[in-house]
Amino acid sequence: MSEEEQLILTNRQGHPVHDNQNQRTVGPRGPATLENYQFLEKISHFDRERIPERVVHARGVTAYGYFESYGRWGDEPIAQFTRAKLFQEEGRRTEVAARFSSRIGGRDAAERARDPRGFAVKFYTEDGNWDLVGNNLAVFFSRAAIK
Repeated sequence: MSEEEQLILTNRQGHPVHDNQNQRTVGPRGPATLENYQFLEKISHFDRERIPERVVHARGVTAYGYFESYGRWGDEPIAQFTRAKLFQEEGRRTEVAARFSSRIGGRDAAERARDPRGFAVKFYTEDGNWDLVGNNLAVFFSRAAIK
């Protein structure tokens, strides 16, 4: 093979990919369309990629208790701001589990390299479980999912 032939990027089926850095969107800042096969293939590979050093081994602590509603926001009833039953009545108790965690890197991983910490609060309501989750991960400003 010549050097020029070796530099051709191909997809899973061996077809040449001319541009895998851009994608078609609906308008200049709109959502991506699903007709770009190279984009879908690239994202599916990315989603299924497993890098052992980045596998998260969470460590942390969970606390169980209850949330008790005041039923008010300042001097006003909270019912005018939300339909969630757990906030509606004063004194209403809802069981809660709160988890705070860090992570351990893979083998030989420096602890300072990636340090995502997070929390999760689970409300066990009569309408079902309500989960709030937060992580302190870096924010990425690229709007193009392909990048």
